[in-house]
Amino acid sequence: MQKKVQIVLMGWEYDRIMYGLREKPPNKIIFISSDAKKLHNPKWGETTNSIAEKIRDEVKIFMNSEVLYFNYHDMESCLDESIKLVQRLCKDYETIDVNISAGTTLLKMAMIMASQYYPINLFYVIPQEYTHPCEIITKGAKGLVELPTINLKKLINLSPKQKEIFLLIENYKKSFTQITKEYAKLKSIKLTEDKTKTLKSWLFYHTKKLDAQGLVNLKLNEKQLYLSLTKTGSFLKKILQNESKKNEKEQTKLKIKKKEINEV
Repeated sequence: MQKKVQIVLMGWEYDRIMYGLREKPPNKIIFISSDAKKLHNPKWGETTNSIAEKIRDEVKIFMNSEVLYFNYHDMESCLDESIKLVQRLCKDYETIDVNISAGTTLLKMAMIMASQYYPINLFYVIPQEYTHPCEIITKGAKGLVELPTINLKKLINLSPKQKEIFLLIENYKKSFTQITKEYAKLKSIKLTEDKTKTLKSWLFYHTKKLDAQGLVNLKLNEKQLYLSLTKTGSFLKKILQNESKKNEKEQTKLKIKKKEINEV
């Protein structure tokens, strides 16, 4: 039997969240609620959290749950935390469903972006009716819409060398000469005039490949070539950096385990 987890983006909703849990019953629920301390009006965060706790109490007999607190109005923070969460869940669950019926627009966008790389199923629950602003802003639920995602992991395939080059490029403009020097330092290459020409030619070939995949912008300005990440490139770099950190931690744990075994 498949292990399923459902991520619920919390807002001032109740019926639509319960509907999503009934239609797609998970083994575990992850409620993403707002960090009340980081909102201009703490009442918004407190109300969101109280609704999350109410639902959690009602389903605790049937499902395990966990509440995480995100900074609802910081896109970078929401994206970072969404990526880390999904990376963690991918290890333990075959199916990851995300109910994006509630939550702030920035939080929804962060989760939608994460779904373009990881195997996440997004869905939206249509409300029966909207009410006046209060603790619950909709009533009832009359259907569930599955949302499409794009699997960037399959569409974008970087070779190990391209990945090394890609990770040197930033959101801001960096000159091609600077990238060349940084790559040479990374690979411990002593640059002579001939080696610089050869390396630049090789790097240009691969940066053109990155440009063709929509990850990098190339711009010529006063005979100097500049590189910067596209929005897609910036998102992908964030994921690759998080995966690298995760792999480093796992390798460190393995080394410590081996050392402990050898010392016994």
